[in-house]
Amino acid sequence: MGELCYKGIVVPKDDRMAEKYWLRGATMAKSPATGCHYYGTVECQASLGMFYSNAQDSNLKKAFQWHKRAQESGNLVSEGALGIMYLFGIGTDQELQLAYHHLTSAAAKGNTYAKGYLAAYYYKRQMYGRTISLGRELLTMDDFKSSARSQGCPVDHVKRGMSIGCYYYALCCQYGYGTLKDCEFAKDLIKKALKLCPDIAFDVHEKAILGTA
Repeated sequence: MGELCYKGIVVPKDDRMAEKYWLRGATMAKSPATGCHYYGTVECQASLGMFYSNAQDSNLKKAFQWHKRAQESGNLVSEGALGIMYLFGIGTDQELQLAYHHLTSAAAKGNTYAKGYLAAYYYKRQMYGRTISLGRELLTMDDFKSSARSQGCPVDHVKRGMSIGCYYYALCCQYGYGTLKDCEFAKDLIKKALKLCPDIAFDVHEKAILGTA
């Protein structure tokens, strides 16, 4: 019901009702019949993490708390999200060691979004060989829908992860970091990154111009 309300499928779109249903499904409650406590579903917990991360309903501390709870319950999307939140200090203190732990763990399990940000993490630390390796891996992906289903995430997340990875791979090729300099191939990679996710690619491009990528 939370998903239906949030996306406006069958019922009118209503973010507040979506939040209500997700909270009901995500929180720990006590059974009146048995007196035992039970935990809510990990899907609702992860959905709340994403819900509180968006611009309209932004509450980054809540987003972090729900992603952390979902990650502890084994959710792959939330594990990648935690890595990014620790990496940039979003909704929590910046903790690079924890960021690396969660990003590598999520990437090893196939999270494309985590792979893209892990490529950025390696690039910033001049570990160009690892950036290139992840970039090449992400380039081989072409079935976005199947990848999204297997990871339990939106298609946009797959595309965003690929876009980030492609752009940082492009920077390595453009400047000859960890590989032979190839400006033409770098241009092709940048075009692919822009096609996959323009806002992410433009953000990295701006940082590259300023020397902060």
